[in-house]
Amino acid sequence: MFPAAYALRPGALLADYNAHVGQIALSEYLAQLDNGEDQYFVALRKMALHLYDAFLTKHNAEVFLDKTSRYYLILPELVRTFPEAKYVFLVRNPLAVLASFLNTMVNDSPYGLSEPGVRKDLLEGYKLIRQGIEQVGDDAIVINYEELVGEPEATIALLCKRLKIPFEPEMLNYGKKLGVLPGKLVDPKSIHKHDTPVKDYVDAWQSLFVTSQERYIAQVFLTHLGPELVNSFGYSYQDLYATVPFDENRWAPVAKWDVLMTPRDQRNYLKSCKIAIAYIFHTWQKEFINSNGIDSISNFYRFVRRIASRAIHSVFQGS
Repeated sequence: MFPAAYALRPGALLADYNAHVGQIALSEYLAQLDNGEDQYFVALRKMALHLYDAFLTKHNAEVFLDKTSRYYLILPELVRTFPEAKYVFLVRNPLAVLASFLNTMVNDSPYGLSEPGVRKDLLEGYKLIRQGIEQVGDDAIVINYEELVGEPEATIALLCKRLKIPFEPEMLNYGKKLGVLPGKLVDPKSIHKHDTPVKDYVDAWQSLFVTSQERYIAQVFLTHLGPELVNSFGYSYQDLYATVPFDENRWAPVAKWDVLMTPRDQRNYLKSCKIAIAYIFHTWQKEFINSNGIDSISNFYRFVRRIASRAIHSVFQGS
């Protein structure tokens, strides 16, 4: 849905055909029609339903759920395309989301958080989801991840009731029912491990913020979201903040939030150096903690070599 939904947004697309000019041309054409933009979204709905129906026919199914995490970016266009749809918002503890990003999306490096998609998710994701929930109104169904994996049957049964579809116990055994769909974008970490919802990852995030830089990032991320937004999703801002203690007077971060969130192509030499130095210190702390200290000269030299290798990689590729 992204390319077609973004087609009317100035500057939103980049393509060989000059998407900027294409957006102007499309907007000017629609201006010649009665309710041109509305007609565009009617056409978009017909296209999407045709593709969804093709999948339903192939699999002899009746309901199609389009789960795309970054649909929060185009919620206004989706609502215009499917004004009668139900919208399911699956939300999760923001620190668990941040930990997942660090653990899987940026290869355990806090200094990849400024990559375009990840940066957008962290800086704007929760705010835009909240706006989307308010826009959708009564058609918004908000589910907490923790409730889903903690009480899957009750949660899914309630969801089915809201969607006006019959609940089937087999829905909880999705792995055995459907298997894992093929594709490059399928979760590579845990989807192959489980056939049903599990609680294994609810509190796993608490063991991932171990270095001073990680704890600093966690605190500043929460501060960026703010108490009102965090609490509105059913999480306690105060309780979450207390789980990641960080004393800036003792461990002053080398790379602060504004530096870490600066896109790579906008970093000056000083910011790049700060990130490289911070990466060295962060990696040193992580290695030291994971190895339970250094108990011999040979281990010390191996330790230094690992740090140096990662630092060089950070300077020449990561920063």
